[in-house]
Amino acid sequence: MTDYSSQGKTRPHNVADLNNLKIHQAYYTALSQSSTAEGTIILQGFDVKTIMGGASGAFRQEFCKVEILDEITALDSEHKLHTTVVGKTWDKLVRAFREWKGHSCVPFHMHKAIWWSKCDPFEQSLALDNWNINTINDTTETNQND
Repeated sequence: MTDYSSQGKTRPHNVADLNNLKIHQAYYTALSQSSTAEGTIILQGFDVKTIMGGASGAFRQEFCKVEILDEITALDSEHKLHTTVVGKTWDKLVRAFREWKGHSCVPFHMHKAIWWSKCDPFEQSLALDNWNINTINDTTETNQND
């Protein structure tokens, strides 16, 4: 079974052949189908550099956004989130958080592999800024992207 055909399946015994996989997502997909580490069997050797060599830029950016959203959730639940950190989209929410904390601020619990710095910055895309989220009760606006 290929890594893609295994998507959405969880198996108690997951036999994975990682030898020909080229990108992080393929490794993740192949290995995440296991319900336990004990049930994972790797058939043969694989190129460790593909896993340890660093995530692609877009993949790393997604991890960074998720970590910031996790930090926002934690601060909000502790009633420590600044009132300016608001937004109807995740992109606007992340941008507001970074404006409050500063663009060089990295969430405390974030893994070092995805930290950003001046040499390796976290650049937020502006592509999703035009999206609107309409609630069920919102009858005055229509979604501009339908």
